[in-house]
Amino acid sequence: MSQPPLVGGSPTSRPAVLPVRSFAVVTADRLDCPGDHMLTSIKTLPRRALEICNQLGWIGPLLVRLIVGIAFVLTGWGKLHSLDNVTEFFTDLGIPLPHANAVFVSTVEFVGGLLLILGLGTRIAAALLIGVMTVALLTAIGPKADSALDLFSTIELTYLVVFVWLLVNGG
Repeated sequence: MSQPPLVGGSPTSRPAVLPVRSFAVVTADRLDCPGDHMLTSIKTLPRRALEICNQLGWIGPLLVRLIVGIAFVLTGWGKLHSLDNVTEFFTDLGIPLPHANAVFVSTVEFVGGLLLILGLGTRIAAALLIGVMTVALLTAIGPKADSALDLFSTIELTYLVVFVWLLVNGG
C-alpha cells in the first residue's frame, strides 16, 4: 500500500491534503442547488395539471347534460301544455299525423331532458333527441335556409352535434 505524498519530504511531515470544495452535483433526477425546489416544481407542473384535468374530466359532460337537459325539459313542458299550437305548427309543416307527432315530440323532449339531467339512459335519450333534431332541421329549419351555411348558425344543429357526442361518449 502506498503512502500519501509527504509535504516537505520528511517522514514526520503531514500527508498532503488538498482542500475539498463543494460543487453543485447535477444528476438526472435531482439538482443540488439553491433553486432546486422551484425547478422541480416547474418540471412537474404540466404533469400535475394533466392529472388534475383527468380527475375533473367528468365536469364537462355533466354540465352539458344539465344545461341541455334543462333546456329540453322546459321546451317539452311548454309543448305539452300547448299541444294545439304544436299540432297546428306540425300541420303547417306537412308532418303526417300532426297531433300524434306533437304528443310524441313533446314527450321525448320533456322525458329526454329529465333523463339527461338525471344521467339515466343518456344514450337512449340522446338517440331519440337526435331524431327530433333531425326532423326539425329537415322540416322547420332547412326549407327556410338560403344556403347550407345558414344551418350552421342554428341551435338545432348545435343540439344535434351535442346529442351525437352524448350518444357516442355517454354522459
